[in-house]
Amino acid sequence: QASAEAPPADRPLGAQPRHGMIIDTPDGPKFEWEVDEETLRAAQAATAEAAARSRAKQDARESARREAAERERRAAEEERAACERARLERERAEAEAEAAARTVVAEWQPAASAPALVSLARRAEVDVLRLWLEAGCDPDALVPEHKGSDDFVHCDDWTPLSAAAAAGQLSTAALLLEYGADPNFVCCSSSFDGPRRFYSALDCARTGEALPFVLVVDGREVPSGSDEERRLACAKHPLVERALLQAGGQPAAVLPRPSMSARGQPCARGQRQNPCLDKDGVPLSRVPASATSRPLPPPPPPPPSPHGPAAAAFAGGDGELLAVLEAIEERLASCGAGYVARRKLMRGLLLEWHPDKKPEKAELATRVFQWLQEVKWQEPAA
Repeated sequence: QASAEAPPADRPLGAQPRHGMIIDTPDGPKFEWEVDEETLRAAQAATAEAAARSRAKQDARESARREAAERERRAAEEERAACERARLERERAEAEAEAAARTVVAEWQPAASAPALVSLARRAEVDVLRLWLEAGCDPDALVPEHKGSDDFVHCDDWTPLSAAAAAGQLSTAALLLEYGADPNFVCCSSSFDGPRRFYSALDCARTGEALPFVLVVDGREVPSGSDEERRLACAKHPLVERALLQAGGQPAAVLPRPSMSARGQPCARGQRQNPCLDKDGVPLSRVPASATSRPLPPPPPPPPSPHGPAAAAFAGGDGELLAVLEAIEERLASCGAGYVARRKLMRGLLLEWHPDKKPEKAELATRVFQWLQEVKWQEPAA
């Protein structure tokens, strides 16, 4: 059967057809050699126009993608810059606070630190409170707070931990527990005639005040009954309560009661001095000015030792220990004289050389950790 296709004049008889661009025509799709020149040029122009439109769309998409990526990059850079500014601002504020807290170091006296500790614990001044505790201040310092007038004096005892618990300050409560504060220290609310009620830090966390679960009236215990169950079920500061319970804290109702002097009785050995009476048991005619004032917390105490032991003397001929200590001294010297940077580096070193972190070198880690504890307050060389 003969083919219906008529070959073009320039194609020899019997040669295979040349396949090129397929063109849509009113008579259906045809090869380019099957149409005239005008139809072919129109088809090529349409194809070129479609390709140009496709390239334009692709270029637009690529441009939009690049612009979006650039916007994301700029936003990320701005966010990083903002974080860096915030970090520098925090470090500057921290350094200024520490510098201000250390301005009157020479005037610091340990006996004057108790009211400051209670005030710092209430306000959650964690960094300054840590400085006091690191310098050896008593985390169980007892501070009487007087209330009343000339004809009646009432006093509540506070420790830093009970004050932090009543204020719901979890950060300072955790810090005080870390530094050995007693969660079962029993405070007293007293008057001329002696103690009126007893409460612990756990009681303060549950009530938010200096309130116990068991009251003392005329020397007799009056249980609070359903009130206790309600407070146990719904503590005012549950996070602080949980931290105290984990530390072994108990309510004052199940703890030994401290003995306190009463009216007309001098304070005997083993008794707690009644803050509403003088040393002879006579009621105070007015509240001492020192007990009612609320000064701002004083600066942190001076470091216990201005200079730590030299590495060579501490190593005592142990070559491995001496090499480690000299490497640590170089790291401390490289951080400069900045107090904040030095403290951060020291914390990292203490964590790195804690004996629990290096069980395979427990003896070496213990010696290094002891040396770090002795030199952590050493001032950097000028």
